[in-house]
Amino acid sequence: MKAAVHIDFPNLRAFENRVQKEGMSSSFSAKVGDNIEEVMKKNGYSQEEIDRTKIRIIKGNHHWVVQENEKEKEEFKSVRFEKEMEDKEKETLGKLNKKQQLDLLKELGAKTFPASEGERIDLIMKLRILN
Repeated sequence: MKAAVHIDFPNLRAFENRVQKEGMSSSFSAKVGDNIEEVMKKNGYSQEEIDRTKIRIIKGNHHWVVQENEKEKEEFKSVRFEKEMEDKEKETLGKLNKKQQLDLLKELGAKTFPASEGERIDLIMKLRILN
């Protein structure tokens, strides 16, 4: 996957106990045309971190990247489809009234019940994934 725009990444290896190590930059960049996976590997990202970051980019800012091959194009379609399904599910949950959302949270085993609708919907989504 190549960067279509300049992308800044947090330097995960520059911090220890939330304190920036001396002499290390807090971020690094992928320039337009750079293979983002190679850039992240060079800067110490594990394969799991690379995969997670690629999914976050595709879900949130898909216009930042260009797919180079069929495998990446299929991965892109799959992640975008998953994101669309999540958005539809959130929309459906948003149509429920507060009591229905709270009942659903109880069913899913929630111990706390957020006051805001957005937080309730996010918690329902997380609990569904876990169950």
